[in-house]
Amino acid sequence: MTIQEKINNDLHQSIKLKSNITSNLKVIVGELQRNKKKILTDDEVIQILKKLKNNELELLKLMKKETSEFLDLLDVYIPEQASEKDIKEWISKNIDFTELKNHKQAIGITIKHFGSLTNGEIVTSIINNMSGEK
Repeated sequence: MTIQEKINNDLHQSIKLKSNITSNLKVIVGELQRNKKKILTDDEVIQILKKLKNNELELLKLMKKETSEFLDLLDVYIPEQASEKDIKEWISKNIDFTELKNHKQAIGITIKHFGSLTNGEIVTSIINNMSGEK
C-alpha cells in the first residue's frame, strides 16, 4: 500500500469513526489533490508532507508552541530519514570515486538511491568528507 493510499484509507476510517483527526487528514488529502497527477509516488507524497511539516513548524514557532496534533499526524506518514551511517555504508559499497569524473556525480547517484529519505545537504557533506573535497 502506498502512502497516498494509506492516507486516503485513514481519512475514510476517521470519517466513519467520527474521529477528531478527520479535519487534519482532509488538509493532507487536499494538498495531495492539488497536484496535477492524481496518483503520486511515495517520494512525491513525502516531499509534500515535508513541506506541510515545515510550514507547521514555522507556524508553531510563531505561536511559541512545541507541537500540534497536525504535526504529530504528519510524522505518522513521513518515514524515518536515512541515517548518516546508512548513507556512508551505502556509498562505501556502491560508489567507486576513481570511476567518476568528479565527486558531484556521486552526490546525484546517492540522492537518486535514497530519494526522499535524505536531503542533498547531508549527502553532499558526507560525500565531500569521503572524497576529500571541500
